[in-house]
Amino acid sequence: MNKHLNDTEIQQYVLDSDLLSGPKLLHIENCEHCRLKGMQYKLIISGISTLPKMALDFDAAGLVMAKIEKPAPNPARFSPVNPVITTLILLGLAILGISAYSFYNIGLFKGSYILSLIAFILLLAGIADQYYNYLKKLEHIGLLK
Repeated sequence: MNKHLNDTEIQQYVLDSDLLSGPKLLHIENCEHCRLKGMQYKLIISGISTLPKMALDFDAAGLVMAKIEKPAPNPARFSPVNPVITTLILLGLAILGISAYSFYNIGLFKGSYILSLIAFILLLAGIADQYYNYLKKLEHIGLLK
């Protein structure tokens, strides 16, 4: 092996010589330059390990958590009144549709029309409810302010 080992390989040898393959291990044992670098890394590692553990005299986690902004809930947007208002608007539209239909006298009392209208109203109410829940989830995870 003509070239010297790189720093990563020398550090692997210092920390655990089993991590190095055969030719590289032979090189570091026979090359004075690489062996000297290895001894320098051993000194650095042993010096670091003798340093006292650093203890902070303040609550670092508390300071970081204080910087994280938690969005305040917006009570006007997601109050229980919103689904009620939505339902009342849908019912008003349904009544308006029934009135317009009866005004033109196109057969208001046909059974299939009433069932279709009820199904449509329920569909609109379900869509409004799903949208309301979707907005609540977005607000909860902080994507909606």
